[in-house]
Amino acid sequence: MPENSSQLMTTLIHGLESTADLIAALSICDCSLQKDVGLKSLILSKLSSVSFSDYNKIASALSRLCRLNNYDSELTSSAVYFNWVIGDYKEASLLGIKSVVRHGINSFLLRNMVFLYLVSGEHDKLKWLFDQATLSNLEVSYWRGFLESIQQGAVASVRHPESNIEFRFALSCFSTQSMEAALHHWQGKFCEENELAILSRLCSYQNVLEIGCLVGNHTVYMMREGNARSITCVDIDRRSCTMTRLNTRLNLIPEEDVRIINAKAGRNSDNQKSQLDTFFLQAIESIEYGLIKIDIDGGELEFFHASLEYLKRKRPVVFAEVNGSNLPGVHNIFESMLYTHKVVDLRQSGEANILFLP
Repeated sequence: MPENSSQLMTTLIHGLESTADLIAALSICDCSLQKDVGLKSLILSKLSSVSFSDYNKIASALSRLCRLNNYDSELTSSAVYFNWVIGDYKEASLLGIKSVVRHGINSFLLRNMVFLYLVSGEHDKLKWLFDQATLSNLEVSYWRGFLESIQQGAVASVRHPESNIEFRFALSCFSTQSMEAALHHWQGKFCEENELAILSRLCSYQNVLEIGCLVGNHTVYMMREGNARSITCVDIDRRSCTMTRLNTRLNLIPEEDVRIINAKAGRNSDNQKSQLDTFFLQAIESIEYGLIKIDIDGGELEFFHASLEYLKRKRPVVFAEVNGSNLPGVHNIFESMLYTHKVVDLRQSGEANILFLP
């Protein structure tokens, strides 16, 4: 690129609004980002607006930039994050190791590589990682403590600040999301506390349908703090179903009050459209739900299309995390049923938590 290519690229990226345009720009960028700290900072700031459906392309573009820029620590930190979230553990590890060997390690890269090796099960690499962090004068006792708790299969205690009710959660790291939940619980916190406060008011004495239960953080909270009548949990990942059942037992919730279904309620893990699980559709017909809570990483539009007749007949309250690209379609569905809506949380990535009221 010409001598002023860095300035041109800065101007180009600064004005971008869509992730598709950002990906296209990153794929042609061959500037030295180690020299142009301003451009590098701009690129990194744009990554906060990327939606999950674009993570694969962003991961590829960042991997390329890392190699062009001698595995710069800040670029590599982000590249490791996006690669391990999409499940490319080999690429994430390769990038991280090369960056650490050449430049040492920063706290963000340390966090992402700890998560990477815990989720991938490569615990043997953590000793090397902690040694490198110590050489870079980073404190590692916090992460050592978390690692020991995971390896021991510890149970974390989370106490509600107002009711003083103690909740108990088994720590597990079978996926990116379960790892993040485990870290919250290990710290004595709930995941997504703002959501829980809203849901606890909506679920009181209601039958609840929870699409995407992960490890049961919301399930347990709605049963114990929100006094839900019953909850039907649905998740495509059998491990999520197992952990949710374990956590309901740890919190002494009667098994007949929480029904857990291992079935498909949205997209496949490769984000390709697929028919909803027939068993799941038949199962939800047997109960009248007052509240539906859904968080399935972009599969919500397909779920709402498939469940449209049920929604029209029963008209439950719906609390949904909606992918940015699905917002128009989801809005049209609920508008056609004369629902009102309230945006509870709008993120830079375009994803939103929306409450739909009949």
